Amino acid sequence: MLNGLQVLGSIDQALQQALRESEVIDREVSHLTERLLKLRDDEARTYAELARLRLNTTDGSQLVGNLSHADQQLKALIEQRRMAVQDIEQGLNGRRARLAILRAERDRSQAVVEEKSVHAQAEESRVRAELDKNADYLRQRQSVEQATQTARFASQKTGIAENDRATKGRPYEDDPLFMYLWERGYGAREYRANPLSRALDALVARHVSYQAYRPNYAMLQEIPKRLAEHATHLKEIADREMHAFMKLEESALGSGESGQRRKALDLARDELDKLEDEIEALETETSQLLERKNILARGEDESTKKAFKVLEDALRRTNIRELWEAALGTPFEEDDAAVRRLEVIHSELRKVQSALENQKSIQVGHQNRLQELERVRKEYRRGGYGRDAWDFRSSDMLSVLLGEMLRGAITRDVFWDNMRRHQRPMPGPFDSMGGGSLGWSEDSGGGFMGGSGDFGDSDFRSGGGF
Repeated sequence: MLNGLQVLGSIDQALQQALRESEVIDREVSHLTERLLKLRDDEARTYAELARLRLNTTDGSQLVGNLSHADQQLKALIEQRRMAVQDIEQGLNGRRARLAILRAERDRSQAVVEEKSVHAQAEESRVRAELDKNADYLRQRQSVEQATQTARFASQKTGIAENDRATKGRPYEDDPLFMYLWERGYGAREYRANPLSRALDALVARHVSYQAYRPNYAMLQEIPKRLAEHATHLKEIADREMHAFMKLEESALGSGESGQRRKALDLARDELDKLEDEIEALETETSQLLERKNILARGEDESTKKAFKVLEDALRRTNIRELWEAALGTPFEEDDAAVRRLEVIHSELRKVQSALENQKSIQVGHQNRLQELERVRKEYRRGGYGRDAWDFRSSDMLSVLLGEMLRGAITRDVFWDNMRRHQRPMPGPFDSMGGGSLGWSEDSGGGFMGGSGDFGDSDFRSGGGF
């Protein structure tokens, strides 16, 4: 059995592991993007070298100028990118250092909460043991139990009556003549009709024996309503008795040594909540910086996109085919060497581009799952689950579940479905009654009052029709 803080600790460990894996992926994406930029720069400079060999041609000097200018722009943009990465890294390092301090404080605060919780529970157990000897307390507890059982039984009877109404009312409702008269209110005080309609309705009523069967159907409709009102009244009584009981118990638990320990525990929890809020806010800032870093790593920032565009524009304005063919047609070793370099560069470009696209896909998928886990942590805190117990035999079982989520094998919804199956709320004073609350089952079976019922004979048939 794990307590709420232990479960939160496992979620934190999974998050930290996911962040470490994310850093590895991000470095690989960044490395491939930088490699791609370098290859494109090498490509442009090699073409510029070929162009210089043709300075004596009509467009040679123009080609060199275009490519050299592109190379200068590229270097400036790469420097902008490097400075942006450096600024983000500084921001991340500062926040990581602060997070490390806060997490250490949080761990100490959690230990304090757990210690004070043990002392508070021990004192509450002692107070409850004393209350079990108190005649007023026992009398009020018995009143709650009796009122709850009575209200639960009344709710069950309402369910039985509803079933009877649906089952035994069906023959009436399947007869169109009977329901025609019922919906017109025939036989009731509110019935209104002109003489001709009244005469026709009377003929229909005699044909289907309406006056004989109407009281049965009316009773089938009325009994569930009256029982529901009675059940609501009894539930209100049970709620009042429970409120009085809880007030009596809270008065005892909130005074003396127990009250002091409760206050100390509440203060410790408040301190822990403040630290958690600060950590959560800082983690949000860190995630935002990481996303900016990821965008840079993938080359999706404005500087990197502009750098690629500068090169593409320069190469588009260059008659590359003519340069290539001219180089192949000369007897000069320099031309041949430049062409071989370009062949190697183009081969490497294809490999790097393919690897980068694959790694980008991995990065985006991992980032999405990391964000899902961060949402789980926030939902866990917001839901107040930290005060529940969880019947995992060990933290390893929970770690496996968290790992499945990070691998993408299960969704966040599936994770919570699994968690709820292991959730065990802290026991209350009435758990022995079955449920620990004033909720009652709507189970029903048989007829009203446990028999087949005296109203609404299911053999009703009108046998008629217009």
